[in-house]
Order: sequence, then C-alpha cells, then structure tokens
Amino acid sequence: MNKNLTTFSLISLKDGKFKARYEVFTESTGDNRVITYENTDPAHNDLVEAMQRLAYHMVNFVEVAANSDSLLITGFQRQNCGNAQLLTIYARMENHLHELCGNIVSRFYIGRDEYPSIDLLLEDLSACEREALAYIETGKRLDHDAFIRLDENDLSLFNSAA
Repeated sequence: MNKNLTTFSLISLKDGKFKARYEVFTESTGDNRVITYENTDPAHNDLVEAMQRLAYHMVNFVEVAANSDSLLITGFQRQNCGNAQLLTIYARMENHLHELCGNIVSRFYIGRDEYPSIDLLLEDLSACEREALAYIETGKRLDHDAFIRLDENDLSLFNSAA
C-alpha cells in the first residue's frame, strides 16, 4: 500500500483566496515533495470558520485587549525549530465598521511554550488542515462538495445536440 503523509507548513486566506504549502512524504519510496496549492475561487465558509477558531488563541498569545470577533485570521505558518515547532498566526484587526485597523502577528512554540489550551489549539489547527485537504484532495469549493467531470465522449453529446 502506497501511504502518503501530508504536513502543512502554510495555510493562507488572503482576500478570500486560499493558498497552502505542504510537504507530502511517500512512505513506500521515501520521497518528499513540497507543493504549493493556490485557488482563486472564494474560500468555502467551512475553511473560513476553521481558520477563525484560531482567533481565540491569538488573543491569548498576544494578550491584546480586543475580542476575537475583531480579528480576521488570514493564515498561519508552521516551522520546525529543534525539538519544537514555531507557529506564526497572521490576522487583520478590524473595527466595528469592518475597516482595517492593523495587522497582528503572533508567535508560539508548540512543544516548548506553556499554554493551558494547547489541546484546543492542536484541535483547531487540525480542523484547518482537514478543510485544506478537502480543497486539495476532493475539490471542495464554495457550497459544492464535488464537481462534474466531463470527458471527450460527454462533450461529443453536447456538440451533437447543438
């Protein structure tokens, strides 16, 4: 069985567009590939909501006097650093009129820094990665879970009907 292990290093939602950088390790061959995936379609609400769950953690990390509703999470990045992993979360801070007030970046070392909600953080990161995989592996977009694929024979039916 050809088993692949996928590890995300970046998930981004800039201007409503989804981008990811991830590494795929194929166990049977020992091969590693780094892949950058970009989608120009608007992001599905499930992905936006999964990313937005990170706002709770960002408020705790930077100890900002804002509530998590005023933060719009735009992405996160993971980097291995010795025996820990550096997690960087990016957000836009907006006022009650949804006007940009500024950008915020928080950094946290998973495996080194103390954090009482670490289990929730790992669960929330996993939810983001599951949604990202739904885009990459199954073609999830907007409110659709699957797309219709047409081959040459199907297209010939359309041509003969015209």
